Amino acid sequence: MVQAKARPRLIESGMASTALVAWIASAKYAWGSTLYRQAQILAGHGLDIDRQTLARWMKQAAWTVKGLYELQLAAMHSHPRLFCDETPVRVLDPGEDEQKSASSGRMRRTIDPGKGRRRRRSPTSSRADGARRRSRRN
Repeated sequence: MVQAKARPRLIESGMASTALVAWIASAKYAWGSTLYRQAQILAGHGLDIDRQTLARWMKQAAWTVKGLYELQLAAMHSHPRLFCDETPVRVLDPGEDEQKSASSGRMRRTIDPGKGRRRRRSPTSSRADGARRRSRRN
């Protein structure tokens, strides 16, 4: 019987699989779960991993994806303009009966760097409304 070689792990000579490190990173950065809270969640599943170990794994994961980050940053900087949408959104404050303001921070690049995009009309406006506004200005 021949056994295939095991895939290389993200953490060399470590017990953490790449999938576990990816799960912890996505929970931390995509869902905002702190490493302290994740250590508690993992302990509930029978894995006693301290916060410092999780932090070391995140540092190793960051080092691994640094090249991808630099490529993405270079691609963004290659465009003459970037647009960022920081529209405030009302969200519930956990544990409180109040709402607080948050923003989504979306970005996009220009499609045609030489020309700006025209503003779209709202579905309720018409050409006649625009003509009336222009005639009032004159």
